This record gives sequence, C-alpha cells and structure tokens, in this order.
Amino acid sequence: MKPAAFVVRLAAVVAAVLVAIASPVTAGAAGETPIRIPDQAVYDLAPAFDLQAERTAESLADAIRTTGAADVVVVSETVADGFTAEDAVVRATALRVAMKVGGDFTAGGLLVYFGVAPDGCSARVRLSADDTFSGETLSTDQAAAIVSRDIDPLVASCDLDHALLVGMGRIATAALGGGIGVPGGADPTPIPGSDAGPPFPNPVDGVAVYDHAGIFRPATIAGVETQIDAIEQRTGAEIAIYSQVVESGRSTEEANRDARALMDQWGVGRKGFDDGLVILFDMDPDLEHGQVILYGGPGFRATFLDNEAKQRIFDDDMLPRLRGGDFDGALLIAMERVDAAATPEHAATLEQARQINAVIGLIGAPLVGLGLIGAALWSWLRFGRDPVYLDDPSIHMAGPPEALTPAAAVFVLAGASSRRALTTALLDIASRGAIAFREESHLLGLQKKVGIATTPGEVDPQTRARQLRNDARKLGPAERLIEAQVIALGGHGDGYIEPDKLLELGSSVPAF
Repeated sequence: MKPAAFVVRLAAVVAAVLVAIASPVTAGAAGETPIRIPDQAVYDLAPAFDLQAERTAESLADAIRTTGAADVVVVSETVADGFTAEDAVVRATALRVAMKVGGDFTAGGLLVYFGVAPDGCSARVRLSADDTFSGETLSTDQAAAIVSRDIDPLVASCDLDHALLVGMGRIATAALGGGIGVPGGADPTPIPGSDAGPPFPNPVDGVAVYDHAGIFRPATIAGVETQIDAIEQRTGAEIAIYSQVVESGRSTEEANRDARALMDQWGVGRKGFDDGLVILFDMDPDLEHGQVILYGGPGFRATFLDNEAKQRIFDDDMLPRLRGGDFDGALLIAMERVDAAATPEHAATLEQARQINAVIGLIGAPLVGLGLIGAALWSWLRFGRDPVYLDDPSIHMAGPPEALTPAAAVFVLAGASSRRALTTALLDIASRGAIAFREESHLLGLQKKVGIATTPGEVDPQTRARQLRNDARKLGPAERLIEAQVIALGGHGDGYIEPDKLLELGSSVPAF
C-alpha cells in the first residue's frame, strides 16, 4: 500500500471511530469494544439471547469459519432511546474495524450488530461486511434484504433469539453454499444445482431448518424450529427441514433418494430407534416448481406416521398449497400434522418395542444359538461320528474288495444280517433285469404296497443296456439264494408275488 493511500484509509477509520465516540446517543448507549476471544463469535453484552440461541449461533459461526474461511461475529449491546439506523451503521462499522473482524480470513469478515433498546425487546440490526466478504459472499443489497425481510419481522415480534438464528442461517447459507435466495426477492442468487446435495453441508447443532433455496419466511422458520424442539423434547424423534435449488426436471424418485441421502449423511433419528423425519424441498431454478418429499426412518414410520399417512398429508394438505406457491403454508400444515401424530404415547410404544428387541437380542439370541449348537451336536452324535475301524488290513485298501456286493456292504455296516441287507439284495437283482417292482394302492389310495414281478416286461434300450452292465458283475452266494427264493415264490402263479406274500422271504434271512 502506498503511504498516501495508507494515510487516507487510516484517516477514514479514525473518523468512523471518532464519530461513534462523539455521538451523544452512542456514547451514552453503547459500551466499550469487546475484546476478541479466540474461537468465540457471539458477544451478547445486552444481554439479548438465551443460552441455546448463543450456542447455535456459535456453531454456525464455527462452520463458517472452518469451512467457509470467513469470520462472522455477533455483538449485542444496550443502546439509549433515540438510537437511529444511521447510528447502528456507524457503530457496526466501528466495532468491525476495532475487533479486526475478517482480518486473517481469506473470505473476509462480517459483523452482525444488535443495538437493543432499554426495553430489551426492540433493536436496530445491521450487517457490516468488509470488502472481501461483501464482494465474494454477501453483497450490501443482500445483507440489507436479510435484515429487512428475515430479521426485522422477528425483532418486531420481540423474538430476538430467532432473529439471531434466522439471520445467521441466511449468512451461513451464503458463506457455505455459494449464494442465498431471499424470500420475495427478484433475483435469488443460488446457481441451480451448484451446491445441491448429496453430499450436503454438515448440519449445525441446534438447527433443524436449512432453507438454502430461500423459500420460507423467517417467521415460518422460527415457528417450525420451535415446533421441532418441542417434538424432540417430548418424543425424542428428530426432524430436519431442507430446501435447495436443483436442476429442472428432477423426478420424484431422485428427490426421494436425495431425502434418504440427507437422512443417512446427517444421521437424522436416534441410533437404534431410527425415528427421524426429513422434509425435503427440491426446488427448480424458478423457485415455483419442484419436488417435496417426506421421508421417515423405519422407527418413525412404525410409530408416528406410516407411508400412507405421510402420503395423505402430502396429497390432502400440502399439495393444494404448493400448487398455489404457498411454501410456508405447505410446511406449516405438514408440521401441524406431524406434531399431532408425535405424541408421548406413540413414543412410549417405540420405547417398549426397542426394549423388547433388546430383551430378545440379549436373551433370545443366546438361547437360539445354544439350541443350534445342541442340534448340531446331536446330529453329529447320531450320524456324523467317525466310524470305529477294526484292526484289519482292509482299512488300508484304496477301495472295497472286488467281491463285496451291496448287500454284503450293508451286512458289514450293521454287523449282522438284517431285512435291510435283504432289501439291498433284491434291489441288486432288480438292477440286473431279473425282477421288477410294482406298486399297489390299498385303502382308497391311502396306502402303498410293493409286489415283485419275476418276469419283467420289455424295457427301453438304454435301461436294458444298464441292466446288462450291472449283470456283468457276479452275484454273491447270498444274492443267488434270494434270487432262487423269489423265483420259487413267483413260479406258483402268474409270475407276480403279492406284497403280503413277500413276507415269506423273511424266513430266508438267517440263511441269507
């Protein structure tokens, strides 16, 4: 900086400070310049704000500082009667310069000034930005619009807490999102889709309404914030309202994915309860059309509003207002319906369901696990134990002995002759084509019995080929005995052994 320019700039600063000091109203009304404390943004000297409002404003300022590289400071002080708008401009500028707001930040700085009247209710509010902040983030006209359209109506109703929060919310939107839409303004500045989620900017503690599209009045935001706080206090459910400007033509499915992504990214709803609700306004660039989604977590849907109830709220209550461009009315009526459904009784039902799930998880799951382990152990004891091998050279063989027949294998496994071994021998004989089984129905088809034909009929070539291949193996002496017995039984008639007559084969078991 050239020496002459430095003298001019210094003279301007000194003049501003002297004017502030010399003014009779200001001198007797405004206090001294607060001393900057690292990482502190709110200096409530009046005092005008409650503790929760201060904490939320601090969170917003911290987000602006860390993410937007800008310095935003809030100062409130009590002023005397007769404190004018011009006095507020001079005092805000003097405080910004004296407190070095934005001096070390690449995006500059802004001071939010509340000159609170002695009654503690009315106030003069001004936003004083340095050249960098006003040139890159929030123009002078936009700052004035925030004060006149967002902050002053709340101050007029003596709601300084929400005046601070709504104003800081607008400033944060501009600093973090690259622009801000002002309700009722002719030239909303967000670039369509430039900062639309997902991903979304990080949430701020204590803030539930994020009007990035600038479609809600400050009184609406303040009222909905209060409503959401009351719902959370009595039920624990969490609600987030979000508006953004997106490209034209976004479908309902895309907006629904946006709402779900917002819920997942921010974690709306308590863990284990999933009792969160997101109301998303995806607005077209004209801020007249778009998609509105009410997306509830599983716990919220099961406890307060299911999908059908949410759809009725949209169709019957919100849609007529949305078609008329009344976004405030659409949001307010939706919140009235949600507020009515979010009762402590419903919340208690959700709590009981969670406790039941916890009991099932802590007690039922181990019992089920033990049952499965016991069933597996019982099954292993019955069927899965390793066989007890005999001390015989056969255990070293790669396969069964060549002369081992199926019936003989059953005999070895059982350790004695049995009807199962006899049945296996019959199956072996049938596989060679010597006999065939025939099924009969008894008792009106409710009972099935099997007889044996000793003179099977013709079969197809493929089956006959398999029979000849099986017959190439030699029958064992036990199988030959049973074959002879079967032929003998069938030789006394038409070659068919009735099921009841098959019982006579049982006498052959010892010899078999």
